[in-house]
Amino acid sequence: MGKRNFITVGYTLPVGRINDPLPVLNNYNEVAACFNGQGKRGLGAKYGFNLSIADAQANLIVTPQYKISLDWNIFDMEIAAFDWSNNTFIRNDNPTGDVLTTFHSVKGGTRIGPAFTYMLNEDVAMSIYYNARPGIQFILNSMRINPSTTTSYTIEPERVTYNFSNEIGLKFHFNKVSLIPFYHFGAYTWKNNIQDVSTGSVTSEQQVQANYPFSYVGLRVGLF
Repeated sequence: MGKRNFITVGYTLPVGRINDPLPVLNNYNEVAACFNGQGKRGLGAKYGFNLSIADAQANLIVTPQYKISLDWNIFDMEIAAFDWSNNTFIRNDNPTGDVLTTFHSVKGGTRIGPAFTYMLNEDVAMSIYYNARPGIQFILNSMRINPSTTTSYTIEPERVTYNFSNEIGLKFHFNKVSLIPFYHFGAYTWKNNIQDVSTGSVTSEQQVQANYPFSYVGLRVGLF
């Protein structure tokens, strides 16, 4: 196995329904439907940042012109941002907290999969690849939602939700620098505890899990 010190940073943009605006949430059922993925709605996706550290490679077939390998980006992290500014009653943590205008989701895990590389010369090569992306995904924000003066709901994220997504892309290698356009797709699987904490409410805490399909196009820059 040829092991390299390799770091990549990337930027992604959403495509499809996921970047449609998040509708205004007016009551408990709509809040619960948002966080358990039952509603067919946009989430106001804006962009994402990606960081990968430590790249290992196992060459399976090598010829003077091409090679087939198994590539493993050992540590991979991605943070996605969502525009929730049209829901001015969503606040951080408590009823008097700051209005939550940007919502964040984080995934930490790894990327691994096959790659086919065509070598033009010692310094220039092009690869096509597939990566499986298992990891843990969760939302960063604990929230309180107050759609009226008499109702209030809390959302507490679980930070142990397994997530699996996929990536396909191209790698253009130039000596010590790589440019990597890619397509990332899967589903958000946030798990949250939601509760009606309105005065006089007897609603028990409910655990919900989202299942929102997503897709992003992005570009990474890598350094050997």
